[in-house]
Amino acid sequence: MEMRMHGMISNWLVPAAVALSWVAVQTGRGAAVENEVGIGMDNVGWDSDRRCRNGVWEESALKLKFCMILSVSEPRCFGEYADTGLQYLDVTDSSGRKLAPAEIRLSATIQNTADGMVYLRIAGTAGEAPGPDAAWLRLKGTLRVPLARLVKGDVYELPAEKGTEVYIDVPGSNGGEGEASEDVVTARTASSSRIVLKEYKKIEYEGKKMVKAEIGLEADAPIELSAFQILNDKNEVLETMTGGMSYSPVESFCRADATYFFEDLGDGKKLRIRPIYRAFRKLVKIPVDIKFGMRGEIREGSEKRQ
Repeated sequence: MEMRMHGMISNWLVPAAVALSWVAVQTGRGAAVENEVGIGMDNVGWDSDRRCRNGVWEESALKLKFCMILSVSEPRCFGEYADTGLQYLDVTDSSGRKLAPAEIRLSATIQNTADGMVYLRIAGTAGEAPGPDAAWLRLKGTLRVPLARLVKGDVYELPAEKGTEVYIDVPGSNGGEGEASEDVVTARTASSSRIVLKEYKKIEYEGKKMVKAEIGLEADAPIELSAFQILNDKNEVLETMTGGMSYSPVESFCRADATYFFEDLGDGKKLRIRPIYRAFRKLVKIPVDIKFGMRGEIREGSEKRQ
């Protein structure tokens, strides 16, 4: 959908390189409260799209882009690999004029955690620019958002050798809630899910003796891997550096690989691993009703004082 741009946009005229930190709040409630999902505007600004065609970079006309933030409290979280396709929100300006719908896509989303809250940023693009006299814009509609829950898996112990594996239970594969156990599990036969130690070698890094471990997950349930924890024999979680993570999730199973660097514990005979999952994912409908403009936060009734 191409953006239609008015000849004058004086109230919204900003340089393309400037990102405005306009804050907005949700004016609607409904299911957003029922699902315990908060929603608000993070930032808005003018920007262009760039793409390479036949080796030549092309740049589009300026578009009004925005970023919204969704939030939930732990242990709830958002599913990261649930492509809901292109979604649309209705847009009106302060004069009541209806503009072209805004486009939003949730795919391979990025979420952050702070003080017990999980925050998800989602980007959108306005279908057309506001008119020259518009004081604010209003986004309204419903977004389909994947919600999940962070679940600690059991602690699994396997020989610290390349190619070793252990069969595991994963949340959702047996109808249970997948609560964590402090007991060490060394083998599983009833499940086809497994953890595989694809690489394990000792290295030196900045004068320290370290271990590089590539760990694979093959799960027979529609879950997502959040991380692996590496533990010592006292069940204490070791500090690790992440060397990257790859996913191949589908609706019925998950494949994931992650590389970690951590301090060599000495004996190197066993490796203790705990997977952390995003499990029990479901799509929920979140109502959106947000106003934003040049003067920052717009609450109900505040426009009457402007």
